[in-house]
Amino acid sequence: MKKTLFLRVTNLGVVIFAFMVLVLMVDVALFLPSVYAERPVINSVWANKPPSMDGMFTPDEWPESPQIAFTVPPYNNSYLNASVYVTNDNAKLYVMVDAFGDRTDNWGDENLIVFPSAWVEFWGQGGTVCTKLTGNCHIPKGVMGVVGYSTSPNSPLKHKIYETSIPLTLLNVTVGQSIDFCSPKKPLGSSISYDDATGRDNPWPDHLVFAVDSGGMIHTDRNTWGILNLAAHPVPEFSAPTTSTLTIAITLVSITLIRYNHKKRSKSNC
Repeated sequence: MKKTLFLRVTNLGVVIFAFMVLVLMVDVALFLPSVYAERPVINSVWANKPPSMDGMFTPDEWPESPQIAFTVPPYNNSYLNASVYVTNDNAKLYVMVDAFGDRTDNWGDENLIVFPSAWVEFWGQGGTVCTKLTGNCHIPKGVMGVVGYSTSPNSPLKHKIYETSIPLTLLNVTVGQSIDFCSPKKPLGSSISYDDATGRDNPWPDHLVFAVDSGGMIHTDRNTWGILNLAAHPVPEFSAPTTSTLTIAITLVSITLIRYNHKKRSKSNC
């Protein structure tokens, strides 16, 4: 009897344990989507001509609408009002950050964009461009970072404007492809727009997992990064000839044939 009871208790324990494992698996499955929220995707716009890297917001050089808009709300007051515009051509990626919430022209204001193969950061009136996540910083050939202080369509008041151009070869991508990217916040670097006067900055995406340990090693989860789709070279549209165009073409051909036949007859009469 005791042996039978022991077996029943044991079997019950196995069932309970299996049930707990099942519940845990369901919880994990439900929890992961909240941790790894759907990765935000932005689409670059094709640049018919390279934007001028002059620290000025020239509307016809950039997309009509920003691909990322940091506004309060929906972002909280720790964020800085700013708009991010992205475009590319066959050779380079161009990014402009119109930080219209940063109305101070401080040297410590910064801009940072992180790609798998490049960490692009600059501040003040040019600063330094880092090209590797290991912290080895130098200004690579073809990279340009410009910091401006001017007005823009987003604000009539002077504010910080960041423009940068990055060769696609540095990012190991080409047109039409996708690349991971993000922007951590202070003190891990600076975000895509950091205001030194107020300490406000704009990490992106907002669920980004990105940390640096005491030894300077970076720990991040690429599942929490955003995705940038580079624009492909637009295919020229074929315009079918209109009726009037065809009429003119047929008329010209007819006139040419008539003249040819007339000349041929004149020669034969001679």
